[in-house]
Amino acid sequence: MNQVPRVGVVIGRNRPKRICPEIAEWVRATAQADSGLSFELIDLAAVALPFLDEPGLAARGGRAAAQMQIVLEGLHMRNTATNPALNTNITQLNPGGTFIDIGNTLEPFVAAVRAMAAELEALIAEPPPPPDV
Repeated sequence: MNQVPRVGVVIGRNRPKRICPEIAEWVRATAQADSGLSFELIDLAAVALPFLDEPGLAARGGRAAAQMQIVLEGLHMRNTATNPALNTNITQLNPGGTFIDIGNTLEPFVAAVRAMAAELEALIAEPPPPPDV
């Protein structure tokens, strides 16, 4: 029996006021639309990862960056050439801090997200590279 390969859309921001769950759900649904993969949300705020208690950002190095690298290696992640930058700005948010119209806001990025999904599907279809020895 063939199982549909699963791809995690990771919500990495864990601060109380965040718009990334909305964006991640949009990415999940957009990528899923024409794909043979199963895209699932993974919210790191719901997981007790050890680096989430560090005050600095993982992108700036320190303990958080090293721990995030270990997590990513453990997930057997593979890089894609297509990495859409979903740029938004504050004028697209209502006073409550959520998107006024997320579909309209992210519409310019549909093709890039679907291209990324197609690239992921191709990567999953090929055998993984041999582990480093």
